[in-house]
Amino acid sequence: MLRSGPKLKVVLGGIAFFHVFSVFGTCFADEAKSGQPYTEQIKNELESKNPTSTGSYTEEIKQKLEREGQGASPNPSEPSYIEMIQEQNPGLRPPSSESSYLDGEKAKLKPKSELGAIQAVNEGGSELHLKKTGEISQAFGFRYGVAPLSRVYTVPGSSHSVDFNALFGRNYAPEISFLYEYQLFHSESFGSLGLAGLFGVGVFSGTGQLSMPLRDPRVPVLNFPTQSQTTFQLFSFPATVALSYRFSLFHYLRPYIMAGPTAVGLWQVRSDSQPSETAVSYSAYLSSGVAILLDWMSTAANWNFFSEHGIHHSYLTLDYIQLIPVGGKVRVQSSGVFVGFVFEY
Repeated sequence: MLRSGPKLKVVLGGIAFFHVFSVFGTCFADEAKSGQPYTEQIKNELESKNPTSTGSYTEEIKQKLEREGQGASPNPSEPSYIEMIQEQNPGLRPPSSESSYLDGEKAKLKPKSELGAIQAVNEGGSELHLKKTGEISQAFGFRYGVAPLSRVYTVPGSSHSVDFNALFGRNYAPEISFLYEYQLFHSESFGSLGLAGLFGVGVFSGTGQLSMPLRDPRVPVLNFPTQSQTTFQLFSFPATVALSYRFSLFHYLRPYIMAGPTAVGLWQVRSDSQPSETAVSYSAYLSSGVAILLDWMSTAANWNFFSEHGIHHSYLTLDYIQLIPVGGKVRVQSSGVFVGFVFEY
């Protein structure tokens, strides 16, 4: 019987150390001979035992879990549980079609026409509202005189005068004026205050009238007609600077007033040998009317005006204009109704 003691423990420890050293020495010797790490050798041995494995252990576990989650059998060669149920009950099998059930249901739905945002607004198929950026600071437009217009031209200090309408009123006389307005203040709630400039052109034609009847010597009791064979053409060029105020109390109907000085240039051309004549008349310009908002009539046109020309609002204007003479070689007095269009931008 050997008694356990310090010497016996030393002997056993030496034997164990020698065994471990010999094992690691053998592994390192094999690794040196093969030229591969020990871990690679272990991996190669496992692959040789399981040649069907194509991925790592984690990949195999992942594929196994995916098959089980889809109702497939862990063993690919065996049918899954779902497939076994479908074999026992053929009515449970889905129809053999290239498209899925969802694709079939989608095909039954009516195609939905997708419109762009701008096209939908233009066609009135959208609840979106046009938003015009920028502030309104200017306006331009034109006006046309609607017959009949009352006109009285007089020459101060003359012993006789001819009525304007008797001389030029028988023929068509176009009269148009152009407007530009710089708005000092603009508000969609309280109105707009602007400084306006107007320039107009009027063309009048007529036949001269004799100032007094002449006796016909062939027939003592008859006179020559007072209408002469001389034709006249009168060109009128009124220029006005006025202060305007347009109310915005009503959204679609916006009344306005305008007042300022006017200078009217006159040029008369006649068909006989007498020279042409020119004159300047000074008058006070007064105008009152209403501007009818046109934006609501066409959403597409309204948006095109803004996107292409920067126009915010379009108006149809109806106004009554009056010229009150205050001076000049010829005194011009006129009044009448004008129709036009004004555009704010």
